[in-house]
Amino acid sequence: MSKLDQALTELLRARRHLGDGQGRIARRNARDDLKKHLKLVTKALDVEYPTIRKEPRVRLLRTAAAKRRRKNKLARERMRMRTEEAVTLAAAGIKVQTVQVLTADGRDSNAPVTRYEGPRWAVQALRAKVATEEIKRAIRSRAIRSRIEALVRLSNP
Repeated sequence: MSKLDQALTELLRARRHLGDGQGRIARRNARDDLKKHLKLVTKALDVEYPTIRKEPRVRLLRTAAAKRRRKNKLARERMRMRTEEAVTLAAAGIKVQTVQVLTADGRDSNAPVTRYEGPRWAVQALRAKVATEEIKRAIRSRAIRSRIEALVRLSNP
């Protein structure tokens, strides 16, 4: 017999004690007893069948200023790199993004140029001569990545 069934049995027993043919004090005590057992039933119900709550939703601000802040934050986290650096980081398993940009080449036409972008910490670590194997391990380990970022900060005053 579950706790909920026991609490319901006690509630029904307390309900039977609440009769009309009793004195004022007996009725008051029976009523208090019934309220107490009602609380016990509610508590047992919450334990046995917990309420299902929706996950709190993170709401993004849709204002122009908020969009600009998000765009600037993403731009600060990424850094342009040379082709050799892009190949090295891609081989290490770090996601490298290619961006096609139209730039003026001095004439009237626009020539497409491919630029490579990657995580700022990885590009700076590569430029600070950190071993590629260490950068590869830093992808999965936050501690190693923090150590690399500290090393890069010390090497670039």
